[in-house]
Amino acid sequence: MPLASGQPAPMYRTLVLLRHGEFALQSGSLTRLGRVQAAKAGQRLRHLPVTEIYCSTLKRAYETALIVARHHRGRAPVRSHLLRECLPTMPRSHRKEFPTVTDEMIVRGRDRADRAFRRYFRRPGHRHACELLVCHGNVIRYLVGRAIGLRQHGWHGLGTSHCGITVIRILRTGACELQRYNDTGHLAAMPGEEPG
Repeated sequence: MPLASGQPAPMYRTLVLLRHGEFALQSGSLTRLGRVQAAKAGQRLRHLPVTEIYCSTLKRAYETALIVARHHRGRAPVRSHLLRECLPTMPRSHRKEFPTVTDEMIVRGRDRADRAFRRYFRRPGHRHACELLVCHGNVIRYLVGRAIGLRQHGWHGLGTSHCGITVIRILRTGACELQRYNDTGHLAAMPGEEPG
């Protein structure tokens, strides 16, 4: 519907959250499949008017961000400790399955994830912005859960795939609209592999 004469165009910020590609546990580096996943994600996102690329300081996220950044010349990834993998909450019923997780780890993880939310999920400025955040499954699930108002542990019910794309639009009012979640349409199944 067209805007009335003299009415300002709606202003919003777009956040694109991308989970890193598949990685090797021992080295923390992307596997061959992980590099392919990152390249396909980069191609999928190449037409977006990305203004900034942020990524976790962990190797798998940084390597993914470097591959994706090839499609956005002049946009080098900026590493952020706030986007590192963490465990922001855990229901008591899950504690027996994860005996090495301490209350302190959860408190620190939640503090960091909440600071990431305040840093990146802010209201739009005077121009449209499109920021890409390359990070981790728990971080993405928690941030999305908080953005759309899920209960404290509700994010545990969300899934994430390697190089899945999530898009959130932040309106001038501060309201968040989830436009796309864990989209893996760009990842064709490779022989012997499941999509995503």
